[in-house]
Amino acid sequence: MTAFEPPKSEAEVKEWILELVSTLTAILEEKNPSLKKHSKRVADNSANFCEQYKLLPTDQIFELYLAGLLHDMGLIFFPNTLLLSDPQQRSEAENIQMRKHPVVAETILSNLSTVKGILPMIRHHHESIDGGGYPDGLSGEDIPLGARILCLFNELDTMVFPFDKVTAAKIIDALADIKKQAGKRFDSHLFDQFAE
Repeated sequence: MTAFEPPKSEAEVKEWILELVSTLTAILEEKNPSLKKHSKRVADNSANFCEQYKLLPTDQIFELYLAGLLHDMGLIFFPNTLLLSDPQQRSEAENIQMRKHPVVAETILSNLSTVKGILPMIRHHHESIDGGGYPDGLSGEDIPLGARILCLFNELDTMVFPFDKVTAAKIIDALADIKKQAGKRFDSHLFDQFAE
């Protein structure tokens, strides 16, 4: 048996981290194949958005990409029936349970020192600019920029590719709905570029 060789270069470290994250996303796929596809789209779109508009330095874009892949990791501990149910039809107890998933993801991933930098983005990807989100009710600039970006792409993807039996929204309709919530739920400073 060969001894573990720690990565030596920055490229090797990134490759090792991506390998680790790929293993974790395989767990998401096992739970629900749509969950892994959702996470991949959110990660890709968030990273591409930041790259195109130069919103974050390259190393932070990589972290945002990883956070996008793992933002729903906490959902693996909830029954699939909860994930597949229409959010409008869930009981208050079910909604409370669903609101725990960012904290559950943070708790699981906090044991991996290599991804500690992405934990605030994962924990806060359901916060609202007006303070009405969860889990901590953060508002405005107190919400990490990466989390505000993930929030936008998470919402768009959930509307266009819903997990449940809700009819998928057309992108134009999803954008119109998100625009109505800009300044309340979503960062209005990001919306114009996001809509492009």
